[in-house]
Amino acid sequence: MISGGLVLLVFAFVLFRFLPSELVPTEDRGIGFGIVIAPEGATLEYTDTYVREIERRLLALPETPGSFHSHRIRLWRSGKCYQQLYVFES
Repeated sequence: MISGGLVLLVFAFVLFRFLPSELVPTEDRGIGFGIVIAPEGATLEYTDTYVREIERRLLALPETPGSFHSHRIRLWRSGKCYQQLYVFES
């Protein structure tokens, strides 16, 4: 039983050493995405206020050249924020 655990531990360590160390794949870099859900019964103005606050904070980041947000037509209490990011090559 102990030898099986040691074999598993060594295998996990070897596998960990060969895995890529990136957190995000190369093709997924350059954009951020977020979903906003306001409380039940929220108006478009309420949701828009918070979505614009998120957009303002995102645009304050130096690595954000632009952003875009939208609201769902049938459900004013939800919205989406897309954040464009600069891609820095190392």
